[in-house]
Parts: sequence; C-alpha cells; structure tokens
Amino acid sequence: GLEKGKLELRQLVEELSNTNSRLEEELGRSRLLFERSRDGMVRIDPDGKAGAVNHRFAEMLGYRPEELLEMYVWDWDAWADRPRILEMLATLDGRGDLFETCHRRKDGSIINVEVCSSSFIWHGRKMVYCACRDITERKQYEAELAEARYLAETANRAKSEFLANMSHEIRTPMNGVLGMAELLGFTDLTPRQQEYLGCIRSSGKSLLALINDVLDLSKIESGKVELEYADFSFRQA
Repeated sequence: GLEKGKLELRQLVEELSNTNSRLEEELGRSRLLFERSRDGMVRIDPDGKAGAVNHRFAEMLGYRPEELLEMYVWDWDAWADRPRILEMLATLDGRGDLFETCHRRKDGSIINVEVCSSSFIWHGRKMVYCACRDITERKQYEAELAEARYLAETANRAKSEFLANMSHEIRTPMNGVLGMAELLGFTDLTPRQQEYLGCIRSSGKSLLALINDVLDLSKIESGKVELEYADFSFRQA
C-alpha cells in the first residue's frame, strides 16, 4: 500500500510539473505577443490604473513604460474624465468594445486612437485589456478627402448654376433673333433672300435646341429636373 501511495504521489507531482511547464510556456507566449504587438497594449486595473503596458503603447504616448505604470487612464485619455472612465470599466463585459478616442501624449499633443477593449476575471478581480492603434494619419486623410469632396461638389454646383444662367441669358436674345426672322419672312424677299432666311431659321433652331439641352443638363446635375406628362403616339415615337 505504501509503494502504491508513493507511485501515485510521484505521478501527481509529475502531472503538476507538466501542468506548470505548460502554464509557463503559455504565459511566455502571451508575454511575447503582448510585447511584440504592433498595437499599443495596456492592462487596466479596476481602479483605472495601468497594470501593464508594452513598449509600443509607451512609444505612442512618449512615456517610459515605468512612468505609465504610475498613471491612470484619465491621465492620458483626453476625451473622458475619471467618472466616465470608471463607469466604462465597470460596465465592460466579456464581449468587449471597439471605439475611438483621443490620447494626450507627454508633450501635450493629441493623437486619435482606435481602442479594442475586453475584460476578464483574474483572482476575483476584473481586468481590462486594451489594444490601442494610432489612427491620426487616417483621420487626417479622411478629413482631407472630405474637404476635397466638398470642394469638388461646390465647384460642380457653381458650374451647373453658371450653365443654367448662361443658357437663360443666351436663350432670350436667341428667341428674339428667331422671332425677327419669322417677321422678316412676311416681308417681300427675293428667292435668294428667302434661302438666306431659311438658313438663319434652321441654324437658330439648332442653336436653341443646343441651349435647351445645356439647360436640361444643368437641371439634372442640380437635381431640379421636372417631369412633364404629355400624350404621345408609340408609332410616331
């Protein structure tokens, strides 16, 4: 019975040793991933204090890692104050959260940050891990793109308004030319003069049709197209 007990005890010790080895190996991999991550990583304790940070996070904020370990989230977060941050830490669940905020660097400059956070329970205490990515350049690019789009839309509206105004301005004297051509047709004209008058009418109507097309185009671009309801023949169409 004693030998059997010793054998069982030896097996138990070996199992514990193997388990500890696996745990140490897993912890080693986790530390490696934590330190080598391209994103800033920070573990936040329930009271809001930084419990662990990687070098990337310290580099993002311009601090040394040991300096950040003496700081709280509201010391670097420029968006939320202490009560708001503590509320967020308390309500965060295992599903995590993804949001954008602003971080204040040691030199006082502000950067835009995307944060992916998740929580877990460790020895009865709720811990929060945050992966932080500097998106300042992306935000600047989005702002520049929005400004370029606004300028392009403004220029396009100005072009449409210009075309519409010019079409109206040109159409008025063009109608006058065609009207006078019609009146001229009722006077005594030689056959050659009638031929010339026909050219004036034809060219004037073509030009007026072109002006109307430009006006329609400007209406389409400005969203002011009005539909007309009229009867028509399918055969003639």
